[in-house]
Amino acid sequence: MKINTLCLGSGDPDVTINIRRNTVGNGPVGMKTAELRRHEPIIDRAYDEKKHTGLINVPHVAITPAFFLDLMRRSGASHENPAEAMKAIDTAKFSFSESDGLREACQPFTGLWVAVRADEWTPRGMGLTHTGFVFVDGSADSFQKFEEEVKVVQKSNFSPGVIAMKKRVGVPLEENLGVLVMPVIGYKLYEEVFTTPYSVNAITFFNGDDTMLAIGPGIGGANLSARTTLFSRLATRDFHPRYGKLIALPVDGKGENEELGRTAINSLYEHEEMRGIFMDELGDSIRNFNREARTSKYLELAYEMDGGNYAVVQIGDIKLSAVEKPDVPREQKITVTSTPNKFTDFGSHALGRGVIKTETVFHLFNRIDAGPHMKETVEILGRINGELNGYALFVNAPADLFREVPFEYYSNAGAIIFCGPNRTVFCLGTHLNGAMREAGILALDGETNPGFIKGLPRNEVSNRKLLIYVNEAKEEGFVSTR
Repeated sequence: MKINTLCLGSGDPDVTINIRRNTVGNGPVGMKTAELRRHEPIIDRAYDEKKHTGLINVPHVAITPAFFLDLMRRSGASHENPAEAMKAIDTAKFSFSESDGLREACQPFTGLWVAVRADEWTPRGMGLTHTGFVFVDGSADSFQKFEEEVKVVQKSNFSPGVIAMKKRVGVPLEENLGVLVMPVIGYKLYEEVFTTPYSVNAITFFNGDDTMLAIGPGIGGANLSARTTLFSRLATRDFHPRYGKLIALPVDGKGENEELGRTAINSLYEHEEMRGIFMDELGDSIRNFNREARTSKYLELAYEMDGGNYAVVQIGDIKLSAVEKPDVPREQKITVTSTPNKFTDFGSHALGRGVIKTETVFHLFNRIDAGPHMKETVEILGRINGELNGYALFVNAPADLFREVPFEYYSNAGAIIFCGPNRTVFCLGTHLNGAMREAGILALDGETNPGFIKGLPRNEVSNRKLLIYVNEAKEEGFVSTR
């Protein structure tokens, strides 16, 4: 693996990474690691040696899922009681040999901040598992924190969202998570904050040669929400954005790390020269990669300012199916997508590609917010979601509020239709709505026939024969009676 100019989180150029063994434990690594390794030669070939810019590989150590089998057995952790399983993992002790293995995984990064990441069954981002950060300095305290973060990763395997996704996609509940350890890419911002200037999520060949992009400041800045994403839009082949609105908020949307948010915003949007350099580097890097990869990929990139490179921290194949638009009489259409607003943060009111038929509808009329109404809302959704499969969920709220609803409360839906009074665009979850993509759930935010909505009983299930068509590549979709 070739490592080109890599700006690591310590800011110390004298730190050397020396990995003796890049896999700890028996059995295969998780898919996140497996796909990073499979794509290493492609990433190397796509690097522009003349310009010294492009996508680059990141040194890492993977701990296999099988490494944690004995810990799970000793702790008694079981999916029969996930809450108790999490407590059991908390109190379980690593054996001497397990601790030796964990030391082998973190010691190569001494002097650096590392990300302790879940290595699950899919290489694509879902935002359902844990990632923790530890500064590795060789001390007992540092190693204890590393062990604790590894445990939190294992506990997330028993979280409601992960369990719901496993059931949805047919992954056995007892399948363990591995752990992926890699250095944080970036620079020192505050005394104990190391971060990348920009995070990039992308889906290549999203529509023809176009790439879907989401860019945000800091680690995970393009993942968190519309509040922290600087822009997300379909970029054309020359990488001149078609639309997008600057979200001039700090990295966490709450007033902290304000310096980072301002830096990212200024460099991207207020200085033409910097904006041009940034977009040119990104465009060239992804174009060069696409020529080697040739098929659609999900990418997570961390930009390191000093070298002008994009470190690939996650990559995997993503299937973007072609879908044929059904021929449906206009009078049968009860919902159509709104006209995309070129000034919105996410430029589409459609998510996913497909056609589904259903005879079951649930109309969620409750308010969706982070306040006192949320508890009642998720209780209603959870009850219905546990009883139904492949249903159409009509939500009387804008889509941007729905991101507050955990995945496990709508995991069995076939499609979600947002029919609230205000038109918004999608930010239903992290990683370019990764959980919904992984589950194959379609979604529309559109203009719905008031008479149809009025006829749906509120917060109840009803029988309606519906056909739902969504094609996010064309930014269109509809719901029709049949």
